Amino acid sequence: MASLRFLCCGILLFASILLNPISCHAQSKPGAQFANLPILAPYLQPGAHQFTDGANFASAGAGVLDETHPGTIRLRLQLSYFKDVAKSLKQKLGEAEANRELRNAVYLFSIGGNDYFSFSQTNPRASQSSKGQYVKTVIGNLTSVLKEIYNIGGRKIAFQNAGPLGCLPGMKSFDPTLGSACSEEPSSLARLHNRYLAVVLKKLSTQFPGFKYAIFDYYSALGDRVANPSKYGKLWPQL
Repeated sequence: MASLRFLCCGILLFASILLNPISCHAQSKPGAQFANLPILAPYLQPGAHQFTDGANFASAGAGVLDETHPGTIRLRLQLSYFKDVAKSLKQKLGEAEANRELRNAVYLFSIGGNDYFSFSQTNPRASQSSKGQYVKTVIGNLTSVLKEIYNIGGRKIAFQNAGPLGCLPGMKSFDPTLGSACSEEPSSLARLHNRYLAVVLKKLSTQFPGFKYAIFDYYSALGDRVANPSKYGKLWPQL
């Protein structure tokens, strides 16, 4: 029976945005290009799917929590679609081959920012304890999904952490007095999320045999571009 060619870097993407899938190798090329994989079409795109290079469950605006931006494909629903893919693989390849492919695939996550964006909008004067509890709720739900993916066969996890949310134009628009500065409250939620996420992933790597993870520090990468844009290319004049 023909393999579905997941190779080292079959990509399964759980996200609130579409990422350029990363490679298993530390190279400067875009990961999909280096691994000779195409950008993945949306899972729900009409037409036949063979998942030869992975699956893309990403949904713009989606959150970890079900109540974040109703109408998007929340993380739990993305997980259910992944279970359908895993079932399809086993039907096509057989149990042993499918399990091998699922173990070798890379699972990409970029999700969580929308939860904090929504929380900041609806709770602008939230207490520190409320913020902390909300972050724990998001991380708890995310951890539950990771454990389910592990039980299905996932072993290689890659995360893009939450960015400096207070620097996003959409968030800054709520406070015109900020000028070129960023809003601190949303960014503080992102930093707390990122600290908890790092702790949880490290803990999972000690609890579950074969669990491996990597974190792209999107918060620092984007933050530096906001603070020092001239380092990254030409500045266009303001219109």
